[in-house]
Amino acid sequence: MYAISFMINSTFFVDRGKVAASGSDNLTKIVAVIVDKDLYPSIQSDVERYTTSYIQARQADTKAIVLPINIKNISAPDIVKILENIYFDGIQDVPSKLAGIVLIGNIPLPVVQDNGFVYPSIYPYVDFEEQ
Repeated sequence: MYAISFMINSTFFVDRGKVAASGSDNLTKIVAVIVDKDLYPSIQSDVERYTTSYIQARQADTKAIVLPINIKNISAPDIVKILENIYFDGIQDVPSKLAGIVLIGNIPLPVVQDNGFVYPSIYPYVDFEEQ
């Protein structure tokens, strides 16, 4: 059986060179920049320069999205949901995925319970595969 399989493979084999899944090289990486809405007006030009001149210019295929949030009305679980949606859905009609976050200002951090201890952690903001 092996000999027959080898002969068929040798006879009909076509070398197509490098084979890869389509679209993997064209994935846009999203960096969510979450900014305290009260602080944002005073640093808006700096944030815009940082997102365009540093994040997007120095990281290939990267798009920075600035999200000014009202920390009085939005809690850590709300931010987790926003980031989770960006992670799984990306930018509409563009193959994309959340690749990182930047927190500016007094952004609430989620708390995590582990072995009876409760402590703030950034993991709920970045780990959506293994919650």
